[in-house]
Amino acid sequence: MNPMPSHKTKPQVIAITGGIGSGKSTVRKILEAENLSCIDLDDISRQIVAPGTPGLVKISEVFGQNILSNGVLNRAELKRRIFSSPSDKQRLEAIMHPMIRQATLEKLNCYSEKDLVVVEIPLLTEIGRPDYVDWVVVCDCAESTQIARVSARDNMSQEMIQAIMANQATRAQRLEIADYVLNTELTMDELSKAVKALIQSLKNQPAINR
Repeated sequence: MNPMPSHKTKPQVIAITGGIGSGKSTVRKILEAENLSCIDLDDISRQIVAPGTPGLVKISEVFGQNILSNGVLNRAELKRRIFSSPSDKQRLEAIMHPMIRQATLEKLNCYSEKDLVVVEIPLLTEIGRPDYVDWVVVCDCAESTQIARVSARDNMSQEMIQAIMANQATRAQRLEIADYVLNTELTMDELSKAVKALIQSLKNQPAINR
């Protein structure tokens, strides 16, 4: 087995998190516009289960071949399975989380300790704070705003959105683990100014995990 990549000289890492429809992607785009390097764990998770990958092979072994459609992960079927079965959810997490962590560390290993890198971790509250994270920034808004955003973005029913939210950490739980909170109900101009001010502040602080 290959050793886990070392991160003794890892970059300074800001974790962005929040529930579905909380504005994480909007905040990440603001950060990217400020020339900060960003890693999206949703992108990593999609890469891990691409056709022909060890991740997809393992998932098909655990969940059966009906989880595939022409060699591609049937995401709708997998989502149905994990929403209806806590044990299936745990089995999926046992496969995905170690692979996501290793891929993330490999990416972070490409940066120096002088770099400031943003990692978007949607389920940070649920999985626990990774040891490579220096600061946790929670994107926060009212639950009604989450529902309205996702409904407009994904044309998803309110019932489905609420089911997804029920499977995520609560707003209170996310706020409890936050080092900083961004109110994403601000106007775009106000949010952009708040994000830039936060980044400037963090650049002037010593990283926590040194």
